[in-house]
Amino acid sequence: MQTEMQKIEKEIEKKQKSFEEMTKTFKQSLKDKGVKSFCVEYSGSGDSGQIEEIGIVPEKLQDKTILSKNYRYWDNKKMKFVKEDKESSLSAYIEDYCSDVLEHNNSGWEINDGQSGEISWNSEDNNIEHKYTQYYTE
Repeated sequence: MQTEMQKIEKEIEKKQKSFEEMTKTFKQSLKDKGVKSFCVEYSGSGDSGQIEEIGIVPEKLQDKTILSKNYRYWDNKKMKFVKEDKESSLSAYIEDYCSDVLEHNNSGWEINDGQSGEISWNSEDNNIEHKYTQYYTE
């Protein structure tokens, strides 16, 4: 029988594997669409946060559509997260992924004094980079 801690650790491991697989698919989808790089700036505080700017290279791809497999979103009627295939603009696809990065790595980034930062990727090194500043009051 598993202890509560073992259950929590198993759930964390499961979420990490799922996130890694989602990231792999995300990066491959960008490459398939011909994206060379992107940079997303965000900020949040006082219980609200938002994506400020999305830059995509080449810029002409900004409004191209992409099919997002197993797109995960909150369904207010069902009161739970659901998954479905969804077509959206490349900008929206990148914004959704960056929101997932923030939730996965920095949950609560928009709370109290907040946080701002930049999430970027380029096709050459294929790494997602997340630089941020966390604000606090002493």
